[in-house]
Amino acid sequence: MTWKKWPYWLRGGVIGGVIALISSILTHICEFQGIGLDCVLVGFPWLVLTPIFLWQLPFFNFALITLYPLTILIGIGIYFFLGSFVGNIIGYIKKRKY
Repeated sequence: MTWKKWPYWLRGGVIGGVIALISSILTHICEFQGIGLDCVLVGFPWLVLTPIFLWQLPFFNFALITLYPLTILIGIGIYFFLGSFVGNIIGYIKKRKY
C-alpha cells in the first residue's frame, strides 16, 4: 500500500508520531549540548505534555521528560492519536460533496 492510498486518519497518525519522535531526539541533542531556551522550540510537543508527566520527576528538568522510554512511547501514542483525529476530520471534509 502506498502513502497516497492510506486512509487520512492513518496518515495523520503517522505524521503525529514521527513529529513526536523527531522532536524527542532533537530535544535530547539540544539539551545535552547546553543550548538552553532554544530547546523550547524544538521540544514544544513535549512541553505541552509536561503536566501529564510531571509526577515522574522529583524536580523539573525539561530534558528528563523525554528521557524515560515509557514517556517517549506514551507521548508518541498521544500524538499518534491526535494526528489520527485531525486526519479523520480532514478525510471527512474531503469526502463531503458540496
